[in-house]
Amino acid sequence: MRKLLVLGVLIAAVALMAGCGGEESGQAESTSTTGGRAALSPAEGGKMAVKVNGTTITEAEVAEEEGRLTMAMGGRMDPQQLESMKPMIREQATNNLINRTLLAEAVKEEGIEVTSEEVDTRMADLEMAAGGTEAFDNRLSMMGVSRDELREEIELGVKIERLMEERAGDSGEPTEIEIKTFYDENPAQFEKPEQVHASHILFMVEEGATDEARTEKRKEAEEVLAQIRSGGDFAALATAHSDCPSSSKGGDLGYFSRGQMVPPFEEAAFAMEPGEVSDIVETRFGYHIIKVVDKAKAEKVPYDEAKSNIKQYLGGQDKQQAMTNVIEDLRANATIEYPEP
Repeated sequence: MRKLLVLGVLIAAVALMAGCGGEESGQAESTSTTGGRAALSPAEGGKMAVKVNGTTITEAEVAEEEGRLTMAMGGRMDPQQLESMKPMIREQATNNLINRTLLAEAVKEEGIEVTSEEVDTRMADLEMAAGGTEAFDNRLSMMGVSRDELREEIELGVKIERLMEERAGDSGEPTEIEIKTFYDENPAQFEKPEQVHASHILFMVEEGATDEARTEKRKEAEEVLAQIRSGGDFAALATAHSDCPSSSKGGDLGYFSRGQMVPPFEEAAFAMEPGEVSDIVETRFGYHIIKVVDKAKAEKVPYDEAKSNIKQYLGGQDKQQAMTNVIEDLRANATIEYPEP
């Protein structure tokens, strides 16, 4: 089965600190690529969900895309919210696949090509952002995607960028006045909340684990905590024992603000002072040992510090609008067929 639109989801996942058990936006309750949907039978999976200019998109492909969207947002909302959003997620998944199919046709018609070196560079950037080769491969495995499949998606993504450049033209960079105006008119966006810089060691407990399995994991956590209390090196122990991809960085999660972690993890981290190590903290992901590295007070980001991000954001808005226009044009001239109810 084709792995569709995985690149955008992967980039989002990488941006969320490579998916740690403590993160609200990290690992979902289940690593299934169907994101909690009941498994489709071969007959169901092969049914047409939509046909785009004669190309059939199957129910299995839609289910797979739904799973990726669900995994990308799963940690940020509770299961009840996700359940209520299923119709919206399906609609988004279907539209994603329609757009992807139309854009793939367009770049083929335009004869747009990219070099293997360009793809290698993008792959390397994603790998570095994920925290290294091991963390990157873990993320791909969780998503059920091979490196070759990801390369295909990256290649298509670069081609689509070229298509946008050709069809939208150069809208120019935002001016100093536009950047400063945005900063002045959106003060709330530049209020930096209180943040904590923490590391953790995760002893993951799978959903539905037996009491014996949970007891064994907690015992393992207690043994590692005893080593830390006795002067053991936290980073080294995180590398050796943590079930989180952050283990490749000694358990380092970087800075985070309130609302980014599951509540028990957040409450413990914000209650501690730099240098402190928590007792065992239980969350829906398992057991954690948390070490606070630093704390930063709430403040307003100075204009000079925010300027480059605003410039990038405004430029991205222009590109997003250009893509929207191109997709709307492609859809207006496409033949899109849905099965009979």
